[in-house]
Amino acid sequence: MTLLRSLIAILIASLSGCLVASADSDDVLDIGQLTVRVADPVSISDHQEVADFDIVRISLNGEVVAGFYAGNHPSFKAEAIQSQCEGGGSVQLFRSTDDSADKVDFLIVSDNQWPSDVHFWVNSKSEIANLSSSIEFEFENGGICRLPPN
Repeated sequence: MTLLRSLIAILIASLSGCLVASADSDDVLDIGQLTVRVADPVSISDHQEVADFDIVRISLNGEVVAGFYAGNHPSFKAEAIQSQCEGGGSVQLFRSTDDSADKVDFLIVSDNQWPSDVHFWVNSKSEIANLSSSIEFEFENGGICRLPPN
């Protein structure tokens, strides 16, 4: 009986350690030559692989507030450029200029083979500041991109 109690205690201790470790970790998603890192309170709520592109939905405190397409042929009007990307490689960030809409679109263009483009949308302008410090796109070519805070 003592051996059984010891085994149960060891099992509970190991499971507790695993739960604590996973609760503190960020979400990491690898899509081809792109790594997406998401930190609390933001999480990846849905990831779908469709033909030659991926669609990912992003949640903030449990509510879907944004999403992105990763592939090579986005349907997006590249307009005003903002330099928010760092590191090596050729990575550029574009933002839509339609100030009348509450939804905001960003386009990240890299020289990766796949995916070369990330079309990121935010359902409400008010969520951009919350997302900008919690999401990072790292391309295999060394470029790292975050959304601007406003």
